[in-house]
Amino acid sequence: MTWRIEDLGYRIGHRWIFRGVSFGIPAGVTALIGPNGAGKSTLLRLLAGIYTPTVGRIRHEGEESAARTGYVPQFPGIYPQLTVQEYLERTLLWAMPQQSTAIRREQITAAMRHFRLPSDRLGRYLGQTERRQVALAELWLRQVGLALVDEPTAGLDPEERLVFWQQLNQWQQLTAVTPAVLVTTHLLSEVEAYANQVIVLGNGRILYAGSLSGFLTDMEVTGDSGGLAEASRRLLTQTKPQGQRRGFDA
Repeated sequence: MTWRIEDLGYRIGHRWIFRGVSFGIPAGVTALIGPNGAGKSTLLRLLAGIYTPTVGRIRHEGEESAARTGYVPQFPGIYPQLTVQEYLERTLLWAMPQQSTAIRREQITAAMRHFRLPSDRLGRYLGQTERRQVALAELWLRQVGLALVDEPTAGLDPEERLVFWQQLNQWQQLTAVTPAVLVTTHLLSEVEAYANQVIVLGNGRILYAGSLSGFLTDMEVTGDSGGLAEASRRLLTQTKPQGQRRGFDA
C-alpha cells in the first residue's frame, strides 16, 4: 500500500461534505466514480492540498522520494505567453531548484520527446489534448508518486481519449517510482478498460473501495448484464447502503 486516507472529513460552515472517509490508493490506476455532485473533484482537491481537511489525515507509506503528489485539473492551464519549453523549464526550476541547468535541459528535452510536445509553441495556441500532454510531462519531470487527475478526457473525441490513456500509461512506465493514479471520470467504459481499482463515492462517504473485478462480483454483475454501469446503479440505489463494501486491505 502506498497511500492511506484516514477518517477524512471536510466541512463548509455547519455542513459536512465528507465525514469518516477512509480508503487506500495502491500503485496503478484507481477510478473514483459517483453521481454528479457526489464531491469527486472536491475530494481530489483535498488530497492535492488545495483544500484543507477539517479532520483526518493523508498518509504516505514507502520511500520518501515517492511522496510527491501532482494534480491535473479537468482543463489544465498553461501560461499563454510562454512556449512549452519555457513553461516546463520554469516548472522544473521551481520543483527541483538544486538540479543543474544542464540536467534540467536534458530532462525537458526528453519530456518533450516522450510526450510529443511542440517545444516552441506558445501556450495560448495549445489545444486541450496538448495541454493534457504538457500536464503529463510535468508529472514526469517532478517524479510524482501520486497523480490526481480530474476528468482527463472531458471534451475529447474518441481518438484523443485513446491518446491520453496511452500517454498516461507511458508516464507510468517512465517514472522511476511506481506511481499511483487516482482519476475521476464519468466514462465508465474507460474505467473498465484502464482501471485496476474502483472507489464509489456517494452520500458523503465511500460506498465501495476495492478491485474492479471484486466490485462486479459483489454486485452480481457480468459484462453481459451491464458491467460497471449496472453495478454502480445497484449500489447507489440501495435503500440502506452498508458503507464500505470491501477495502484494499481485505
